[in-house]
Amino acid sequence: MPFMTPPKPLFVGLTLLVAVVCFAGDGWVVRQDGVGPVKVGMSLSQLNLALQEKFVMPQDKEDQGCFYVTSTKHPQVSFMIENGRLVRIDVDKRGVAT
Repeated sequence: MPFMTPPKPLFVGLTLLVAVVCFAGDGWVVRQDGVGPVKVGMSLSQLNLALQEKFVMPQDKEDQGCFYVTSTKHPQVSFMIENGRLVRIDVDKRGVAT
């Protein structure tokens, strides 16, 4: 049986799907209120639940007012915690749409 090439629409569709999956990263998009399952204003414990992480307050009292955490699963995004709440999201690397 000779090799048959797939119909053009199917081939183009599959090619686009592969391209989207390859370049979409983890599918996160930064919004005004957050990114992925994370929302600005979350407490540190809520952030841990949303990302399935174990972030903790720094031991140094001076750093407890404002500090950054970075997810091990999403290293391209950093989260600024101020007074125990998420106040800022920074995209540090490619892979997250803004």
